[in-house]
Amino acid sequence: MQTIGVLHHPKIPRTQEMALELSARLEKEGVHAWTYSAWDEDLIKPLLPTTELLITLGGDGSILRSARLGLDYGIPIAGVNFGRIGFLAEYQPDQAFTCLNDLVHGQYWIEERAVLHAELLRGAQGLGEYFALNDVVIGRGTVARVVRLRVVIDRMESIRHTADGIIVATPTGSTAYTVAAGGPIADPRVRAMIITPIAPHLSLLGSMLVPDNSAVEITIESDYPALISMDGQVEFSIMSNDSVRVTTSDKVSRFVRTRPKNYFYANLSQRLRL
Repeated sequence: MQTIGVLHHPKIPRTQEMALELSARLEKEGVHAWTYSAWDEDLIKPLLPTTELLITLGGDGSILRSARLGLDYGIPIAGVNFGRIGFLAEYQPDQAFTCLNDLVHGQYWIEERAVLHAELLRGAQGLGEYFALNDVVIGRGTVARVVRLRVVIDRMESIRHTADGIIVATPTGSTAYTVAAGGPIADPRVRAMIITPIAPHLSLLGSMLVPDNSAVEITIESDYPALISMDGQVEFSIMSNDSVRVTTSDKVSRFVRTRPKNYFYANLSQRLRL
């Protein structure tokens, strides 16, 4: 391995100190290392084509940010958890130098996680394309009113929701907003998308699991703007009759793992303290 990037959280000083120390140790091992805040996307992007791995020091939000940055290049992420839960991280802070040893000596395997592709449409006009590792969420905007949403799966019959919003999640995202909205937790190896209305009004229809090769199209039918967000980090205002088409991307996020391949259930128990 020739080049590793080390990303830290700009609001957690300890992560910056550790990033510098990890970089120095990598250089001693003959590996070129660079370090930036995970929020410095404009500075990071030019370095990605020659970067082979990213070490991310922060919470799940920092890891989500890193995963999107590395998506086009298939760059694996080694996450060190400085957040509250850390579902995506492989290491705890006191294991940061264990992480370094694993990486330098190739003592790890790579896990691939599904990623959503969201295409925003206004009539026939495309407004943009985005990616999400956790979820795509459409919700009410600044006005505290429900939104009306029409959901079409694989161009079949419409399902209408009047709700605070709707979540389309990957299995990775099932432990995030989806579970808080009453949806199921899914093993990340499950090949599905999870559609969950948020606080639906007068509806008995809860979460739905659909195949990961489905196309889910959601249209806003409210008279006032709503918001759409990808992983809770990329957010836009959308208008009535705008729609978003969500599919599973051909791209995948890649994560460094050292635990057994069925680690998810132990991880779930530890993180949620079951």
